[in-house]
Amino acid sequence: MAAPVLQFKRGQHANVGVASFKAGEPGFTTDKYDFYIGLDGTHTNQKFLGSSRYWLREAASTGSAVRVVEGSGNGDNYIELKSPASLAGNLTYTLPGTQGAANSIIENDGSGNLTFTNTPTFTGATVTGDLAVGGGTTITGDLYVGGTSEFIGVVTFRGGTVRLGDGDTDNIVVGGEFASHLVPDQDGTFDLGTTSKEWRNLFLDGTAEVDGINNSGVTTTTALKGYSYLQAPHSASTQNYTVTVAAKTAAHRYNGSGSTNGYVIDGVESPTLTLTPGKTYRFTLSSSDMTSHPFRFYLDADKTYAYTTNVTTAATYAEITVTDTTPAILHYQCSAHALMGNTLVCNTNAVHTPHSATFEGSVNAKGDVTLGDAVTDLIFVNGQFDSDLLPSTDGTYDLGSSTKEWQDLFIDGTANIDSLAADSAAIADLTDNRVVIAGTNGELEDSANLTFDGTTLAVTGNATVDNVRIDGNEIDTTSGGLTLDSASGTTTVDDNLTVNGTFTVLGTQSIINTETLKVEDSLIEIGLVNSGGSLVAPTSDANIDVGVILHYYSGSAKKAAMYWDDSVSRLVFADETSENTSVLTASSYADVEFKGLFINDCAGQSQVISCTGTERFLENITVDGGSF
Repeated sequence: MAAPVLQFKRGQHANVGVASFKAGEPGFTTDKYDFYIGLDGTHTNQKFLGSSRYWLREAASTGSAVRVVEGSGNGDNYIELKSPASLAGNLTYTLPGTQGAANSIIENDGSGNLTFTNTPTFTGATVTGDLAVGGGTTITGDLYVGGTSEFIGVVTFRGGTVRLGDGDTDNIVVGGEFASHLVPDQDGTFDLGTTSKEWRNLFLDGTAEVDGINNSGVTTTTALKGYSYLQAPHSASTQNYTVTVAAKTAAHRYNGSGSTNGYVIDGVESPTLTLTPGKTYRFTLSSSDMTSHPFRFYLDADKTYAYTTNVTTAATYAEITVTDTTPAILHYQCSAHALMGNTLVCNTNAVHTPHSATFEGSVNAKGDVTLGDAVTDLIFVNGQFDSDLLPSTDGTYDLGSSTKEWQDLFIDGTANIDSLAADSAAIADLTDNRVVIAGTNGELEDSANLTFDGTTLAVTGNATVDNVRIDGNEIDTTSGGLTLDSASGTTTVDDNLTVNGTFTVLGTQSIINTETLKVEDSLIEIGLVNSGGSLVAPTSDANIDVGVILHYYSGSAKKAAMYWDDSVSRLVFADETSENTSVLTASSYADVEFKGLFINDCAGQSQVISCTGTERFLENITVDGGSF
């Protein structure tokens, strides 16, 4: 198709003073290449927007420029502000908002903001010769000195962080004496010396407050026979242990068995630990060690029975809170490898063992008693019950289940059952093929007048079904309406159907599969709503679309539609659309073919599209670029 043409009003520059442009209407001078826009239809108020005389457009190798032209009575000379031919990015320079003093210079703050100043600041300045400073010098940025610096007199470093050296190979020599405290920045974070570089002697004329002492080099006069490591009760709410993994040595309890690696706790190889009720113990590993060797608690060293009561595990630690009910003996082991840990001794009297136990003689268990902890556990009763069996709550617990039933029930008394579900039941006084009914006092009985042989239900006498009557080929009611309701939800009429009254369909769909649909009515109403079985005009916005959907095939099954779009309140013609809960969404709009177009709106009825000869015309239309 031919490209549409939009032409502005145009003429000589001399005629701008007499031409009147409407508000928003553009005008162009063909001799001066000036662009104007109308303000209110008055030529004196028309606004001049620009001309190519006032700028230079960029080329492939040159930047654009803005030109400030001298008065027209003096000539055509100008001052040009020009961009470099190449820029690394966008630059913005903001001019000063006030006039500067005499002899002031323009200073850039680094963000393009320009100001007048008599005291310039130079950042990153390089002085190749001598620099003489008559007064004080303030340096707000960094100071880099490449050679040796010597400070004579008092030197004060205030605020921030003071660094001495940038590596452990630098030597820091202190020739004077400290006349202040030495206080670390954080409690329990920094060391004096290392394991490979220790200070020689420590001289203190006061109290040394130390949370822990490594006894290397300390000689003891007594020993606790049979123990290589013992943990006493701790005062804090949580005792933290650092756990690592290392190859086993002869000191490990399970050396030669299980994994070749073992746990090391606070530097001791898999010790036996004593824990105290009321305290929490956290065993911390690195994330890699915990991933490879998960630290867990068990009732036995073979890890057959995991212990998880009051136990918390995370990505880097395992934690246990010891109570009076914690088993007296636990085992800490790796869940992925065998025999890496040892034993935990808890100062409790709780009995909790995974091993078999036999009690001889009478056993009196007071309080709550639990037999088994899973449905797979077997409970054997070899003796006889010498008491009633009573459930703790009425109507809550079962004897057996639907998949595991008791065999026979023997009761020498009355079985009081609220409801009975049986695979089969035999009542001695009932007759074959008779329908069983509830008789006097709920007793089961039958009658020869009501029989069923597996195929035919026979009723001798009258059968009354509410008010429905079947008489020959007619079904009617003695009162009210008649409802046909099939179990499958579908009622089929095999022959022609004639409805003498009003035909009302209240379902979700009306499907008509015919070759020809004939409708007597000259008007078809769409979008009515059900009100008590009657179709009436809607009284509220249902937020749905109303129209006609046309099915066709073009490479695939598609839907065209003519509908009222509720969301935008206008008619829509679409050649491809989709539907969801009575809301249509057009993915492609349809072409509409007609000879001409008339619109009857606020301006009255008029033709807006016409055709004369081979040209189409847009008439009686104001082209509005919109507002912004």
